[in-house]
Amino acid sequence: MIKCKVFLVSVLLFSTTALISSCGRVEMEEDGFPIKYRTDTVLIDGKDEILFLEYDLHFSDYNGGVLLNYNRNAHSIEYIDLNKQEWIKSIGLEKEGPDGTGSYVSKLQALGENEFFLTGEKAGIYNMNGQLTRQVDWFDVTIENGRIGDEETFYQQVTNRNFNDLFFSLIANYHENSVALKILDAGEKSISTFNIDPKGFYKGYTLGDLTNYNKWDPRVFIKSEDDKVIVSHEYVNEFYVYNPAGNELITVTYESAYTPNEVVISNEGDPINSFEDRIEILKSYLG
Repeated sequence: MIKCKVFLVSVLLFSTTALISSCGRVEMEEDGFPIKYRTDTVLIDGKDEILFLEYDLHFSDYNGGVLLNYNRNAHSIEYIDLNKQEWIKSIGLEKEGPDGTGSYVSKLQALGENEFFLTGEKAGIYNMNGQLTRQVDWFDVTIENGRIGDEETFYQQVTNRNFNDLFFSLIANYHENSVALKILDAGEKSISTFNIDPKGFYKGYTLGDLTNYNKWDPRVFIKSEDDKVIVSHEYVNEFYVYNPAGNELITVTYESAYTPNEVVISNEGDPINSFEDRIEILKSYLG
């Protein structure tokens, strides 16, 4: 019997004063308040299975007492019941064929009790038997309707069950050193674009040679919560909330009580030609 520890954090703690704006216009200012959180440690009975913890559960998602975790070695989904604190089963996946995921998986999103969303080389919704129930094709869109360009690449993707035909992705343009939120309407076969970096922070916080691929770009995150999609990043105290029902993007900036509001990068060293200098600059980046 193999036991594994899993740490769960229910809510992120912060204390801020938020400034919320939409389309560049200030809508509301609200005093911050502390948010309490709880951290649990559970001991999982693996039942002689070796659970995949190599990436600290980065390729996992939680829904309704169940943790789904992608096992890269076995190309499967580990189904873990956190209430029973035990591994229940592994859901086998195929790389090729009608249910194929492609050669790699980059993100997993739980969709209720019966399905999950996988993205990577391909994107699609799967049932708990590993069968593809819906293929998501971003390239079944004409240039006139916003098709993804050759210079653009997928960063992360999510979906939202409240809007079955909509799929959301962070798209990076490594030629322009920029990132944008793009939304696929699979029913209309169209893609719309929202600017989530109007001040060019993504480019400003990229380390290395901006003229080629010899660079380290900052991390940007996308999350589907209730009936909204949230985009955040690691360099400035701001995030974006997209409301599909109203087709509007809201910018939220906030003041931190105990941490800097913006990352300050060291100007020392040569991050273009020296990896060692780039690592040292990254240390100041991370604080």
